[in-house]
Amino acid sequence: LGETSDGSIWAVMKPGGVARIDPASGKIRLFGVAEGLPCGISHRGFIDHLDRLWIATNCGVFRSDRPSANGVFHRIDQPASLGLAVWSIAEDHQGTMWIASPSGLWRLSDVQWRQYRKADGLLADDPYIIAIAADGALWLRHRLGAGVERVEFSGDQLMRSTAVVPLDAMSNEVTAFHGF
Repeated sequence: LGETSDGSIWAVMKPGGVARIDPASGKIRLFGVAEGLPCGISHRGFIDHLDRLWIATNCGVFRSDRPSANGVFHRIDQPASLGLAVWSIAEDHQGTMWIASPSGLWRLSDVQWRQYRKADGLLADDPYIIAIAADGALWLRHRLGAGVERVEFSGDQLMRSTAVVPLDAMSNEVTAFHGF
């Protein structure tokens, strides 16, 4: 769930699509293929500091630049691997967008993409949920190994990754962190 500046409440629907609850009438409007969301599965949404609505789907990242005005979504320019699936989206305090996908963690800043994987210092290659800490660090919950880590960056450089909950696919300890 998220709220745009006009008071509209937005929800990602399972298995796919998006819903808007009108703040004045309480009516619900569904958005899907006709509005530019062609994927069968939408995972999460995010409203950024410019009031744009980002949607993480099984076929990439989509965005509505004026969700309450027209509700039209478009697929943003993105690396091909994001077209396979995107699990979550977050924005840090500098306006950098962070995208979690099966192909790793992605950073989008000034229309430039950068990918981070285990080889770059992440706990694993499958970040699933992203949360931004007050100090700008990223908290990542991984999908398959179910680990949780705190990752610190300086610009686009990964400086430190600290495992808070080690990777353990059989662990029940991180179930509560599924959606942060």
